[in-house]
Amino acid sequence: MIEVPPIEKGVPIQESSQEIEIDGLPYLFKETIDEKSKEVSLVLVLPAGTEEQKVNGGVIGYVYASQIPEADLYIEKIQSFTETLPPESKYHDVQGIGRFLMDNLLAVADAKGWSVAGFPYTNGRLDNSDVAAWMERKGFIEKKDDYMIRPAKT
Repeated sequence: MIEVPPIEKGVPIQESSQEIEIDGLPYLFKETIDEKSKEVSLVLVLPAGTEEQKVNGGVIGYVYASQIPEADLYIEKIQSFTETLPPESKYHDVQGIGRFLMDNLLAVADAKGWSVAGFPYTNGRLDNSDVAAWMERKGFIEKKDDYMIRPAKT
């Protein structure tokens, strides 16, 4: 079972979930934001009632970010688990999960006026230079101590 880092329940905390589609496939998108501690957890879950829901507790991908001294949010982990599903699954090895999670994390940061930092490292489909280029396209511009920072949008 996939362990998504929990957010300590502070105040104010925002939680929501909604049914969405990515490239024609349905998902449940769960969002937890703690503004006080600046923690964000975004999770994509497979629809209830599908066989794939039994794998990883239905979690197909997540991003978790929390505050560090150098930035309002630091992306601690962004991960998709599409490769863990059976090859015959329509969700097996789908693309766009990381992009969806990153875009939504950046939308939260933009709405709150928060800067975001991340380390361009991967153990997945892309190599580290691909991840760094992807982050640059997302607005991460400054490199500091091996991680990249995306300034707050005002």
